[in-house]
Amino acid sequence: MAAYPELGREVSARGTISYRVRPLGDPLPYWVWYAYDAADKGGVVSLLMLLHQAQDRERFDPTRFDD
Repeated sequence: MAAYPELGREVSARGTISYRVRPLGDPLPYWVWYAYDAADKGGVVSLLMLLHQAQDRERFDPTRFDD
């Protein structure tokens, strides 16, 4: 994911920070929520949350994990 951070679906953005979600993949039923600065191509990809697909993802606000 660090090499291609834009693979996930963007769920929110704040300035150049892109908040994204991506399924972890079979056979694991998890979603990875992460953020990265689109203006910093070699920058850090931050893991925000790992949720099971049965959890309530609609109420999750990825921006509350900002420093």
